[in-house]
Parts: sequence; C-alpha cells; structure tokens
Amino acid sequence: MAIQEAIVEGDLLPANAARIAHLDAGVPLSVRLQFGKDEQNRIRVAIEVGGTVQAECQRCLEMADVSVDVKTTLMLLGDEQDAAELPENMDYWHADDEVIQLAELVEEEVLLALPTVVYHGQCQMYGGGASADETDDPKGE
Repeated sequence: MAIQEAIVEGDLLPANAARIAHLDAGVPLSVRLQFGKDEQNRIRVAIEVGGTVQAECQRCLEMADVSVDVKTTLMLLGDEQDAAELPENMDYWHADDEVIQLAELVEEEVLLALPTVVYHGQCQMYGGGASADETDDPKGE
C-alpha cells in the first residue's frame, strides 16, 4: 500500500493573515507543511514555521522582536470523536470541511508558540536596563 505525501513550502507575511496581522515585522515567516498518512490511514501534517514577529513589550509598550520556531505534528480529523483514539501526546486539528485553510493552521501554531508575556531582553522601563533573565518582577524585588 502506497502512502501519498505532499510538501507545501513558502513564506507567509503576517500582515496577510488575519489572526496574526498585528504581529507583522515586515518580513515573512518561513513555512513548511508535510502531509502524509499514519498506519490507521489518518492524515497527519508536520508543521515547521520560523522567523520573527513583533509584539508589544508588556513593560514599555514598545514593539519587541519575538522569535518564532514551530516544529509540531498534528492529525487532521473530520470528527472530534476520533480524537479519543489518538495517542495522548498527539494534538489534532478539527478539519470539518474537505478544504483546509492552511493559513489558519499556521496562524494557530504561531499564536500557540508565542510567549505568554512579551518583553524586551534589555527593557529600560524597569530596573534601569535589567535583563529579562535577571528579573521578572517590575518592582525589581
């Protein structure tokens, strides 16, 4: 039995993707999607996204560069009940239509990869330039 695979590679400018347009740094994200099937004939997609986006620093409210490095594999499921059959460590994407919007899939993974709180490594707002690694406490305590 032959298992068909397909690879989609390209660039995605965040400004052209509705859910991540606010993160646009003026440079595209590099995207690679590799589709295939597992032993149970379910469709899987290996997702790789790399690049830099910009988000608002939560200390000084200026824009800060945020590195994006996504490497994950998802199963594409037409019925959410099928998710119970997946291994515990396998995530899935609910694909209720026959056509999958690849940009939506990439947007979701980029959003999940972002840190909960974004701030500059050397933010001048608190701690007189203290590195983000040195303190997470805005009062410097």
